[in-house]
Amino acid sequence: MSIYVNFEIPKTPQDFLLRLYSNVEYNKAHCVATYSDKDCKLIQCYENKLRSFDDLFEIFTTYYPELTEKIL
Repeated sequence: MSIYVNFEIPKTPQDFLLRLYSNVEYNKAHCVATYSDKDCKLIQCYENKLRSFDDLFEIFTTYYPELTEKIL
């Protein structure tokens, strides 16, 4: 399974994390919406929701397949 985002993918996972949590409200960063398909039409999870480690790992490995759980 892959989880997709609707923004330009940064070169590094660190920059990706900052972009993933770029939805700022009341001085708190929240996750942007994620999608189940490459075209970003089918919402997998709405914005501002808490994400499990497993979801985050799936999102990151969609774009950075060499990433390990330990690095994340």
